[in-house]
Amino acid sequence: MPQRLTSDEGMSLVEVVVAMAIVTVGLLGMLTEIVAYFHQQSGQRAHAVALRLATTTLEDARRLTPSSLAVGTFAAPPVIKDHVTYTTTTTVQMCSPTNQATCTTPATGAPSVARVSVSVGWTDSHGVHHVALSTANADTATGTLAGSSSGLLSNSSASGTSVSASALGLSPSSVSIDSNGNPLSDITASVSITGLSTSVTVPLTWSDDNGAHQVSMSNVGGTTWSVTVAKSSIKHAGAGSVSFAAVVPGIQVFPSATLTVTPQAAFVGTCSVTASPIVLTPLTRKTSLPEVFSCTTTGLSATDSVRAVYATGSTTATLTLASSNGSTWSATLPAATSMVSSGSTENVTFTLTRASDSSTANQSLSVALA
Repeated sequence: MPQRLTSDEGMSLVEVVVAMAIVTVGLLGMLTEIVAYFHQQSGQRAHAVALRLATTTLEDARRLTPSSLAVGTFAAPPVIKDHVTYTTTTTVQMCSPTNQATCTTPATGAPSVARVSVSVGWTDSHGVHHVALSTANADTATGTLAGSSSGLLSNSSASGTSVSASALGLSPSSVSIDSNGNPLSDITASVSITGLSTSVTVPLTWSDDNGAHQVSMSNVGGTTWSVTVAKSSIKHAGAGSVSFAAVVPGIQVFPSATLTVTPQAAFVGTCSVTASPIVLTPLTRKTSLPEVFSCTTTGLSATDSVRAVYATGSTTATLTLASSNGSTWSATLPAATSMVSSGSTENVTFTLTRASDSSTANQSLSVALA
């Protein structure tokens, strides 16, 4: 009776290990994305709550006449929401309409402007945060804001002159940040104002990771007020935005603008090559199995670039990694790919590049050869 030939069936142990490694890398990438998403959502919810508390306090102040407001700094009872404690501090000042930048006390019986500033602070796993808003209400009951060459208004009419302002402009309006959370360039803020004396300075306020800030905008010609804010004066770690407002005397709704902040492009953790060590075919120094190159990044989109440079023979070659979400990147190096011509390790250099601002980052990895 003839002998029946049989062959091995199923997967080898190496194939099982490679498959498990690929699945593990994918799951870790998804987990990183999920954790980052929930952190971002938590931060946005907290910022919204703080902004609502600050806005509510300002709206309460606007309902009162300036003369009925108590001057000083007042702390409200803490508010707890979603296990986060928010502290609100309100400062009320009475300022001369002609000099609000330093809040000069107005003369007795003279016109005044009530400046109300609200700061809401909270602490979470990302650190300490603040939201600061302010408003200014003219107390017209004590006098007329009539203009003069040195006064608030540019018109000398006895009945005063109305003040109007255009939208606040920021240049640039979108910035990338460095490793310290500072923008890569200074920010110039400009606003067009009519009916305001050119000698009057206009406060520009904003709130960032270091709290509330203020600088003075000066007239730079015609009806334009402008100031350049040094990049070192702005700090916002991670993605998000910074809100600016021009506190223009004589109007109730202040011109505002938002600076969009793009986080620094960077690698998250260490890139990997799987399977490791890389098994070489004897004599040829070529890979015996496919090798998966993978990285996790932040601050990139799927249209940006992540590349890996490795030695092949006596030269180098480049492998381009792909991503569907801008965070998890991977590419497969086929089997039978030549590795470094000698030695027991293969050195791989990973480089990311963001197209919008040419921001780059590098990471080196040494992989054992077997």
